[in-house]
Amino acid sequence: MCALAKVLAGLSGGVDSSVAAAIMKRMGHEVVGVIMRIWSGDSCRQGASRHACYGPGEELDVNDAHEVADKLGIPLYEIDLKQTYRTEVLDYFRSEYLLG
Repeated sequence: MCALAKVLAGLSGGVDSSVAAAIMKRMGHEVVGVIMRIWSGDSCRQGASRHACYGPGEELDVNDAHEVADKLGIPLYEIDLKQTYRTEVLDYFRSEYLLG
């Protein structure tokens, strides 16, 4: 039998992460949820719609993650990674893409 652990669950507001957190909680682990905020909103195209985990629909995902955490009775922490995501992911991708 394994010892119970403290588990950090990355919640996206979607089914997969929600079920994973629920299973870990049901197993008796202490589960803490976390969600990243990466959408800055400054590059929004006219008429842009929800697109996976990055885009103007982020607020809906964050709200969904809070609902899941509330139903599971676990805390949920939001981490603001907008600037880090921009420099480490988007800007890097853009510069590498332009280099061919």
